[in-house]
Amino acid sequence: MSLRSRFPRLRSLSLTRPSLTRRMLAVQLLACTVVFIALEVVTNFVLMPIASDAFDQQLRNYAQSLLEVSDPASLAAPLTHAMGRQISSDMEIPAGSSALRYEVRDAQQRLLASSPLLPQSGIKGLRVYRARDAHSGREVAVAGDDSWIRMFWHIQSRRQTRLLAIGTAVLIVPPIFFLTFLLARFSLSPLRDLGRMIGNRSADNLDAIVATPAYPEIAPLLHELNRLLEKLRGVQAIERQFFADAAHGLLTPIAVIQTQAHLLATAAGESDKQTAKQDLHGGLERVSAMIRQLLTISRVSSQGLKLQLRTLDLSAWLEERVGQLAPRALDKRIDIGLETRGPCLWAFDPDTLASAIDNLLDNAIRYVPSGGRIKVTLRAYRDAIWLIVADDGPGIPDSHMARIFERFYRVPDSEQPGSGLGLAIAQQIVRLHGGELSLGPGLDERGLAVRIRLEPSLSAGSHRISH
Repeated sequence: MSLRSRFPRLRSLSLTRPSLTRRMLAVQLLACTVVFIALEVVTNFVLMPIASDAFDQQLRNYAQSLLEVSDPASLAAPLTHAMGRQISSDMEIPAGSSALRYEVRDAQQRLLASSPLLPQSGIKGLRVYRARDAHSGREVAVAGDDSWIRMFWHIQSRRQTRLLAIGTAVLIVPPIFFLTFLLARFSLSPLRDLGRMIGNRSADNLDAIVATPAYPEIAPLLHELNRLLEKLRGVQAIERQFFADAAHGLLTPIAVIQTQAHLLATAAGESDKQTAKQDLHGGLERVSAMIRQLLTISRVSSQGLKLQLRTLDLSAWLEERVGQLAPRALDKRIDIGLETRGPCLWAFDPDTLASAIDNLLDNAIRYVPSGGRIKVTLRAYRDAIWLIVADDGPGIPDSHMARIFERFYRVPDSEQPGSGLGLAIAQQIVRLHGGELSLGPGLDERGLAVRIRLEPSLSAGSHRISH
């Protein structure tokens, strides 16, 4: 049996999965690395001037010692040698690296003592210091190679950095990482609790999530989760209302069908049977039309619906739609006409848009009385395409305008049968095409006008512009 199967908590330590704990530990490691780099920078660029000043002070002390020697000729060389060995020993640098140069002259500039190499100015890397005794007039010049500074501070800084790094790695980093791990586990426990609380919820529980205590760090996450749940509650309420309305809408025509079927079965005369057959056929037609509309509004309301755009002449396409429904209008002696001003190329989904136009024309034909008029108008301008279906029928009272686009809503006491879905379908389809649908007075300020504003499609080529 593997360790992961015996200890389920080890599964959360997988290195291939994102982890906030590892992220916090990585930040700690990065911080330690930055500290080490900063120490190195401080050692090389800040402490180096301090070392230089210390070396200059040693040169001054060395020169002062040569000024005070009573017999420079015999004592200068041993003093210099002893000082060099002492410096090499104290600073732990290789012997000979601290070779010093000196030159001692009296008041008459006679050479009293000197090293084999004189302390001459202008030599790169050689620091020269001169001193003079005002009482005796003796002058001293001493020099040292500044590579001694670099070597000394290189050795010392590396040693100090190593000691600091080892001490930090052994004494500081492990406790910091361990405490960080524990603090991360403790600090992130509200997220794990929140995950368990959400996981234990039932699928139909869409109530807002309330976390106690309310940590400000997870407040944005809770806010967005609750916003999502609110949207889902809205969608769920719409679906429930939709099914309830659909069931109610189908109940009446089905009841009529049952009644007519019973009358047909019990009718004694041929005339009664013929009437029952016609009524039964009408009931079946209404049920069939409602089912088609239910399928249409379900399809156009789906978020995954993708329009199949085609660039067509909207004028010719609209003439075909009006022509298919014209016989119904003529049967009711309704004057139906189409007014366009030439071709109008536009990119749209012909099958989906046909559902919208057919519903608008079907409503107009059903509600306009015999002898009425229906006029379909198409206008293409530079900034918009307008499609208007206007009639001189009874129209819609102003008191019902606010709810007329609700699914299954019908004006009370309406004499014509219907499902209350036509305008809702048309509005949704127009929105899918990026347009707007509005209502207003119809022909001669009577009836109803459905105005559709469409944006000119950039992919539709050139429109014929009307003025």
